[in-house]
Amino acid sequence: VIQKTMPLPCPPHIRFFAFLYDCVVLVFLLFLAIFLYQQIGRYHGVQVPVFGRDIGITLYCLAIVALFYGYFWSRTGQTIGMRTWRVQVLHRDGTRLRFIQALNRLAWAWMTPGIGWLWMWFNDDRHALYDILARTQLVRLPK
Repeated sequence: VIQKTMPLPCPPHIRFFAFLYDCVVLVFLLFLAIFLYQQIGRYHGVQVPVFGRDIGITLYCLAIVALFYGYFWSRTGQTIGMRTWRVQVLHRDGTRLRFIQALNRLAWAWMTPGIGWLWMWFNDDRHALYDILARTQLVRLPK
């Protein structure tokens, strides 16, 4: 009989390092996306808005971040940073997230900034507040 072992929760410092890796990737993607947005706007003779001052470009950038996380979390459960640090996000029942569940997790993370991360230090299972609210878990994969 083969017993399936429960994956270990991801330690907070590993979670943080994976997040930093993803930030580097996202900064590059956002620079590229804004550059393309500006070039297309200039080509069509449209005044190019500035991020933060124009709701259109702000929503465009937020959509890119949402698509990044939604795609990776629903496809493999791992972003580039998470793959590097052997971390995976799963539904509480151990299954891979669907795209809408990935967006739900991201929305909760955006609505609970700071407190979501702090929560894991006081939770026995090391789940962030947004993981609890979205019914997800971040686990550490074996080598």
